[in-house]
Amino acid sequence: MQNSERQITPDSVKKLLQELVDLKKQHEEVSKAGFDLISAQTKLQSLLHNATDGIITFNPDGTVATFNLAAQHIFGYTEGEVISRKIPDLIPCPDWVDDNVAEYIRYFILSRSSENVPLPGKHRMGFDILLHVSTGLASQHDTILFDDEEDILFAIKNAH
Repeated sequence: MQNSERQITPDSVKKLLQELVDLKKQHEEVSKAGFDLISAQTKLQSLLHNATDGIITFNPDGTVATFNLAAQHIFGYTEGEVISRKIPDLIPCPDWVDDNVAEYIRYFILSRSSENVPLPGKHRMGFDILLHVSTGLASQHDTILFDDEEDILFAIKNAH
């Protein structure tokens, strides 16, 4: 027998079996952690989707990434009607922002004289609505599991 060949001994079998048991345990732990992470993200998405304030997230190009139930009620559009689209009909924008509502909202917030100044919006039925808005950034490093793009998040509270 050559030196490069391994000899199978009871100790080598025992060692391999122990490594297999350890690998199985690690696999179970990683699987449980993955399930827990998915469960936590699902709960968070449900909370955001069912929040009482309208929440819209934008992709970097200004298209809508998410549009929660309150936003649907405020604007009269379903999520499916606005996802992956720019939405200048909901929040009319000046020409210089090229229909990028997220960019316009950031500009509006920075340039307004008071937090009490509402942002004009449009309901699907054509009537004007006044919106109180706030923004936040969610970077790709904050959302590792399902999102690899930077999202722009803003919340809308209808000013009835």
